[in-house]
Amino acid sequence: MAADDYPDIPAGMGVPLVDLDTGALPPAVLANLDERYPDPADVSELLDLTGQGRLSEPALNDTIAGTGAPLALDGHTYVWMAGVMRNDGEGWEFLPVDTNHRPINVDSVEVVGNQLRVNYASVGAAMTVLAMAQPDEALAGAGFSMGCSVTPDRTDITIYQDVAGFSDYIYYDSGDSTWKSQLGVVTPVGVSGGVLELSHPTLPGNSSYDISIVPRGRNWAFVPRTASPGVNGTSIFLQMTDTSPAIQGEVRYDGSAWVAPSGWSASFDGGTGILTVTHPEIGPGVSQRINALPRGSSYQIELSDTSSPMTTTTVKIRFRDASGTPVMTPTTSMRVWMERGGGNATVSTAQAGMAFWVKHGGGRRVVAPNTITTESYPLSNIWFFAIMGMEGGE
Repeated sequence: MAADDYPDIPAGMGVPLVDLDTGALPPAVLANLDERYPDPADVSELLDLTGQGRLSEPALNDTIAGTGAPLALDGHTYVWMAGVMRNDGEGWEFLPVDTNHRPINVDSVEVVGNQLRVNYASVGAAMTVLAMAQPDEALAGAGFSMGCSVTPDRTDITIYQDVAGFSDYIYYDSGDSTWKSQLGVVTPVGVSGGVLELSHPTLPGNSSYDISIVPRGRNWAFVPRTASPGVNGTSIFLQMTDTSPAIQGEVRYDGSAWVAPSGWSASFDGGTGILTVTHPEIGPGVSQRINALPRGSSYQIELSDTSSPMTTTTVKIRFRDASGTPVMTPTTSMRVWMERGGGNATVSTAQAGMAFWVKHGGGRRVVAPNTITTESYPLSNIWFFAIMGMEGGE
């Protein structure tokens, strides 16, 4: 049989593997098979009754190599491995022949750590040529990809997933006392016990802990809770926190008037002996924090016993002498160093000006193989293909 026997084949395409008229393999190929496979069992399925060429697995590997595909010029013979892997919920396996698939030259597939391992040591390969794993359309559409670490007897497959994240700008509208979303992607649910709940479309579990919160405006922080309720694939729970810096300065009586730092003021009530100090506003979360120290006098300083000795802008104090008697008339010995606020403190209710950017999820993540099943991703498969070099040559 020669190329001239088939005038309809364009020049340069060579001699076909199967006789185009009868569907049989050419005599030259059959003779090659007889020499390679003296055991009739190896070629018993070479031809079926219709005359179509069909090779058993050992014949398939060597015959394709013998007819020109994976035979290298260096004299080495090459063998391929291929198959379709699926996890129906009971573990990964190569689909068997009776499922319209055919695994070739693979021993097994197993989960090792966070990787899928394809074993083919029985082939006896001596060199690595290539190996690849490919998600089918179901997994590719869900953002999965694979990377391979290859040796002559196994391939370890790491599975990755690119997942979308959700981002939005969240702010508190003090006009109608509601939390709002600028983009409508992340939804403020409400505040309970100083914890703001946000909801959004479902994220894969391996991405749910990727959170970024960027406050805007004054000194507020919104901290993802580590305790329940915390973070999951559909919600974020944020502890509202006041991070206002401390304000401090000296307040004193100079003999004729009260002197205070810029932006501060002081007034003394001779009827009650209470000094009211007014200062720039501090956050509500830290408004109970105060430190008042006498400077160069024997007076004792205490918070007044009024119903509201402190607010976010004022503090009321009283001076007592060594005997504990309230001092009702200002003296130049009345000098106090005062510090208010500072540190971090939780806030129980929303405050005007609270706002932040939020991002949840997104990026690429390594996925544990056993989390990928046909239940979570119907009809999903991973395709595997490799070529390995054999020891020696022909």
